[in-house]
Amino acid sequence: MATKSSNLYKTGKVVSIGKTYIILESDYTGSIIYVARTKDFKKNWTGKVFIYEHDQGLYGFKTLEERNLFKQLLNIKKVGPKRAIKLLLEDVETNSILKNERR
Repeated sequence: MATKSSNLYKTGKVVSIGKTYIILESDYTGSIIYVARTKDFKKNWTGKVFIYEHDQGLYGFKTLEERNLFKQLLNIKKVGPKRAIKLLLEDVETNSILKNERR
């Protein structure tokens, strides 16, 4: 079950980049944020990361549209946050997936 949060984004500095995550320093604390495409972020970049909090971790997105698509993917049966992030990474035709699910 996903945790509900009122946080829409975090503003901070990317201090480290891993294979599937970034570490964002904000207010003197570091947060591990799982992202679909680490190449969208550069070390020492400072800015806004849109986030989605879930029991399995914190997920981040470069744009609000990408965050909203991630949330839509979570509504599909058997798609959890790890699968949804992979779908975003694979650049699949997510709109057609969503259309099929609504039928």
